[in-house]
Amino acid sequence: MWVHGRNSSVFNKYGHPFEVVNVLENMNKREALSKMTNWPTLPKVFIDGKFYGDTDILDEMEAKGEVEPLLKTAFGE
Repeated sequence: MWVHGRNSSVFNKYGHPFEVVNVLENMNKREALSKMTNWPTLPKVFIDGKFYGDTDILDEMEAKGEVEPLLKTAFGE
């Protein structure tokens, strides 16, 4: 799972491991990630290899109770 600093509190809440990848220091990686996801803004959240969006999308998903089931599936619970 890749997350950005602001999103880490959402994932810390569930106690699953996650990785923060700083693409701000590497413009080539940042551009490649934007092209791969067709999403220009940061942060980008991936769960179980699938791209879900940025902080706004994750916040909406969390409010609807959609994040926890994704994490349970991703971690085989």
